[in-house]
Amino acid sequence: LTAGSDADPPRHLVVSKGSRVEVYDVTEQGIELKLEKTVFGQVAALHSFRLAGEAKDRLLLCTERFQYFFVVFDEEKDDLVTEGSGALKEPIGQAADYGLQAVVEPQCRMVGLHLYSGLLKILPMDGRGKTSEPFNLRFDFALTVIDMCFLHGYSSPTLAVLYEDKGARHLRTHAINATARSMQPGPWQQSNVESGACMLVPICEPSSGVLIIGQQTITYHCGRYFKSTPLQFPTRITAVGKLGPAGTRWLLGDHLGRLMAVVLQVNASTAQVESIHTEVLGTATCPEAIACLPGDRAFIGSRLGDSQLIQLGAGDEDVLEDPAVAAAEGGAGELSAAVLEAGESQARVLETFPNIGPVVDLVMVDSERQGQGQLVTCSGGGKDGSLRVIRNGVGIDEHASIELPGIKGMWSLRPSGTGPYDKFLVQSYVGDTRILAIEDEELAEAEIPGFVLGETIYCANVAHELILQCTRTAVRLVSSSTLAAVGPGWAPEQAGDMASGNNSTITLATACGHFCVVALGGGALVLLAIESDGSLVQQASRQLDHEVSCLHLAKVHSAAQAPVSDADMEVEAAAGDQSGGGDWLLAVGLWTDMSVALMSVPTLGTLASCPLGGETQARSVLVTSLSSGSSSLLAGLGDGHLVILALNLGQTTEAGEGLTSHMRKVCLGTQPIILSEFRAETGSTCVFAACDRPTVIYATNRGKLLYANVNCSEVNYMAPFHSELFPHCLALSTKAGDLTIGTIDAIQRLHVRTVPLKQQPRRIAHLPQLGALGLVTIDMNEGSQTEVYHARFLDSSTLEDIGSHVLEEGEQALSAVACRFAEDPAEYFVVGTAITTGTEYEPTSGRIVVFTLSSRTQEADPPSADAEEMADAVLLSASPRSRGEASRLVEGVAEIATDGGVYSLASFDGKLLAGVNSTVQLFGWSRQDLGTESPVFSGAPTLTLESKHSGHILALYLDCRGDLLIVGDLMRSISLLVYNRASGALEEVGRDYNANWTTAVAMLDDDYYIGAEHMTNLFTVHRNTDSATDEERARLDPAGEFHLGDQVNRFRHGSLVSRQLDEGTAERSGAALPTPPLATDGGGGGGGNGGGEGAAPSTPPPAAARSNAPSVPAPPSDSVVFGTVGGAIGAILRINHKQFQFFTALQRAITRVTGSFGNLSHSQWRAFENERRWSEWRGFLDGDVVESFLDLSKENMEGVVKVLADDGWDSAALPSRPGEEEPQDKPADQQQEDGSSDTPRRPLTVDDITLQVEEMTRRH
Repeated sequence: LTAGSDADPPRHLVVSKGSRVEVYDVTEQGIELKLEKTVFGQVAALHSFRLAGEAKDRLLLCTERFQYFFVVFDEEKDDLVTEGSGALKEPIGQAADYGLQAVVEPQCRMVGLHLYSGLLKILPMDGRGKTSEPFNLRFDFALTVIDMCFLHGYSSPTLAVLYEDKGARHLRTHAINATARSMQPGPWQQSNVESGACMLVPICEPSSGVLIIGQQTITYHCGRYFKSTPLQFPTRITAVGKLGPAGTRWLLGDHLGRLMAVVLQVNASTAQVESIHTEVLGTATCPEAIACLPGDRAFIGSRLGDSQLIQLGAGDEDVLEDPAVAAAEGGAGELSAAVLEAGESQARVLETFPNIGPVVDLVMVDSERQGQGQLVTCSGGGKDGSLRVIRNGVGIDEHASIELPGIKGMWSLRPSGTGPYDKFLVQSYVGDTRILAIEDEELAEAEIPGFVLGETIYCANVAHELILQCTRTAVRLVSSSTLAAVGPGWAPEQAGDMASGNNSTITLATACGHFCVVALGGGALVLLAIESDGSLVQQASRQLDHEVSCLHLAKVHSAAQAPVSDADMEVEAAAGDQSGGGDWLLAVGLWTDMSVALMSVPTLGTLASCPLGGETQARSVLVTSLSSGSSSLLAGLGDGHLVILALNLGQTTEAGEGLTSHMRKVCLGTQPIILSEFRAETGSTCVFAACDRPTVIYATNRGKLLYANVNCSEVNYMAPFHSELFPHCLALSTKAGDLTIGTIDAIQRLHVRTVPLKQQPRRIAHLPQLGALGLVTIDMNEGSQTEVYHARFLDSSTLEDIGSHVLEEGEQALSAVACRFAEDPAEYFVVGTAITTGTEYEPTSGRIVVFTLSSRTQEADPPSADAEEMADAVLLSASPRSRGEASRLVEGVAEIATDGGVYSLASFDGKLLAGVNSTVQLFGWSRQDLGTESPVFSGAPTLTLESKHSGHILALYLDCRGDLLIVGDLMRSISLLVYNRASGALEEVGRDYNANWTTAVAMLDDDYYIGAEHMTNLFTVHRNTDSATDEERARLDPAGEFHLGDQVNRFRHGSLVSRQLDEGTAERSGAALPTPPLATDGGGGGGGNGGGEGAAPSTPPPAAARSNAPSVPAPPSDSVVFGTVGGAIGAILRINHKQFQFFTALQRAITRVTGSFGNLSHSQWRAFENERRWSEWRGFLDGDVVESFLDLSKENMEGVVKVLADDGWDSAALPSRPGEEEPQDKPADQQQEDGSSDTPRRPLTVDDITLQVEEMTRRH
């Protein structure tokens, strides 16, 4: 919807996305996100209204748990503030069939809500927007209310109700008296409206009626008369938006994404509606909501596809203004389908906003086998069905690549110090230097005459339009315009006594502006000043106690305390500007004492020494500003760790105290890190960490540091190369010996690629051996209203079609899995189906069909060039198309009939598990030999039923691990079965006796299992293997319960984060942590009342906690990802017992300090609730709340620290971080009580919590 104020003419767009509310500024250029609010509830209704005498709109929000609150925008706080709130839940009552409905009376006298069948809840409001006690009125005429709205132009509040009674639909009006708390029959009613009527749209004065939106007609009714227009063909309108304030023009969207304008022809003198005109404007995404914006634009919010900002009237804008024009072709009441057929769309897409929901199924794919998965989801519905490829990190769009092995260093140079573009790319080799340059729009080898031959150890643009080259024996200056040598240069011999012995060789160099620092062998440092005449003047020197491992020189502004980037410094110095404020800072990494020294320039005096906290030296250092107003020191270590320290230049004292703080250490890889600075296309400063796991470090607007994996192979060196031919590019030297030039993706946490299918995807499986993805899709025939199911194959790398197979008429594909059978090396795509007749309550027959892909062409003749080009074209059937075809073909290998619908499939120890109606069936795989001398795998394969287990309602979901498998039942929650190898039977060993209607299940390990149920809750259960009685061992006891707020359709093991396993430390931690996107499955209790001290779970964690924390993130098996109907991707992570204690306390402290939007309770929001029971959340943590600590203001962060300190937390009680040893002599809570920890005790700081939370964010 839209909202605004008189003082601020540009209106705002307010978008509700589940438990988030986004507010956008509407500008002439488009819409810009202004703020985002998290709601501790699922938003079910959102309305804007304006009180009489006020200059700005207010918002009413209602949640699915029947809570409401009012908010208004506060200009001083630049935020939405809550004006009032309350709860409307009744102790008894059946929820309304069509969900929560809320309407605001036009004069803002009351709010009407339909929450329970047969009841109308009235919330009276006064002129100031204050509400009084709500009361109920009874709909005595019907229980099924389809839609309702308040009418305009009546002295007393008048409600129009569209309802269904005995299969017919009717419209009635009612006058509501808030004082008497009564409802009287209204001024008019209409029986037997169109049977497909589904929506009421109130018309404002002076016409003061209502539009009745049906599937075949649109009718205006005001009681005294009505006007109706038929639609040319049946459709289902899903969203309506008002075009303009007059209320005579409306924009409608249907379930196929067709947009149409509805215009009321109103007589100016009588204010009567004379006719209704409709006009098709084109197609867009399938709308869930429409908000019309100034400038004939509209925001189309979609639940089944991407949302869109569109421009209306792209062909003829007057069609929206003059109803006569709308009726010119074909007359009133006709829908111009010719517009769609001719493709003359009057709706132009301006901007697209990705939405991956609803996620029906998903699969983890690691096609490059780099230990980092990509998530491929079955998303959308109808014509907006698609695959979404979701990956973490950033990618490189390659523009050029050449094989150049042996590069030892790389730098880019500009032909002019003040010019914007780079021209030269210098590569250093052992004993040699080579140069590539942009000439005549080509990248070719070039020479810089002023350069000397031999190995270059450093070069850069410096002051006075000069280029500096440093070799092992000399430092030279070259004119950037003539490329000729300038001045005599400098050699180590000029350093005097410091250049004796090992000090005669230059080992490292760095330059910035008019300064250059060189390191000589033996630990000598020499500072050179670059003069305008091209001379190099030695200004200072110093002998260090240890050899120098790395150098970096930067200029730091004192006021902003932010260093100038190398590129900016070069431009500033080249222009002759050396008077800018700021201090020079030299960072020096040392070999022996594992530290980084910070020195002043030009004195080379030590300001601070920063120990790196380990046994590995710094291989690269960088002083940079990643966020405005702050600067950092980064040190890349030889073992793949990155150390980051904040620089506090304004706090520096003579002793160097306060220069560095907030040290954090993160693991990026296992090989030495080389740091390089570059500018993103947006202008922000980023750091590229070249190592075996290349990473980009960047900061958010709030200064939060983030780490994005670069999706490419191991990188040795990186240089920014922003040239005219390759703008905004990076040059990368890889371990494989390639030099690659490419642009980097937009730097963000997740990247989503859309693969349109034009069909609705339902199931997906990855077949790595075949290099393919197997899909089940639905093609809807709108004319005959029939569904056709396909089994499709896509290339897992390119996502191009390989082939498809059309299932039989009346056959629905319900499940699919990738399977490899015992004693058969091939990989198969298995599809389970149900065959329905339309009259059955549940399917009584189905099939299991096994598909594979044939090998590529086996024709004797080589394929033609045309055939090769068609290799990835789509096959519409399983039969070959022509001789010489180079594509693979879909083949049906085997099938078996079943006595019900195959709702679920799973690969199980070389066999196939199937959930067929109420049974779980186990199938074996065999091949019938053609002869005694035939090979082992000859003959026709067959599926054979080996075992069956009954006792379920519907076996909808399966997951297995070893000989164990769990069954997710329609109504009977989770049951545990075991495969008895001796008897070949499936035997039940445990069951959860809670009546959960499951929507997804997964095994966390042999003893703990997670499930999702239809009321959007998560739950975990565990086995009682050590119980004394058979009855207790046969029960799966609840271990955790958590309200997610969104329906989960699939769990998958895996992670979007690269996982590097250290064999000595990568074992599993103890408890678990799920969220949306980081929820928690701990041991047990924890409590969710938001008060009290941080207590441990009452049930032991699933596994014993290790004495040493892992030095790298946990292995993939500890991570489970899930997708939801609302389009969320979540991660469930496992944490140990001590982490569970700390993060529970942190979660409680954050909610206590920050409060909540709408005065909603976090503990109530996360409490488990369905139709049968309610319980506080336990065994889970809300990772969204925990990680929100990093986005808090400094004041709120300090408030959280104070709350934790008041609860008894200090630095010694914190969980250990990677690389730290966690004492195990006593339990964590006992250490906290008696002070027996060996860790020095000091007060908790903001930095302590930040480091803990950042470590958790890097795990998902």
